[in-house]
Amino acid sequence: FERQMSEFVEAVTQMQPFPGQERALLPGTLEWEHEREWSEVGIPVGPQHQTALEDAAREFDVAAPL
Repeated sequence: FERQMSEFVEAVTQMQPFPGQERALLPGTLEWEHEREWSEVGIPVGPQHQTALEDAAREFDVAAPL
């Protein structure tokens, strides 16, 4: 099974991607890549969410996340 799955993954990565896409991916690949990156650099937070986190931190008198 493991050999077959490895062959399948390799075949997918060699496929021509859909127009407008850089590469062919399996489901979950982007999430896996994001998890690896964000575990090193932190999860990106947009301005609205950052403001909400700062407001909540002030309300509870704790340090806001950076």
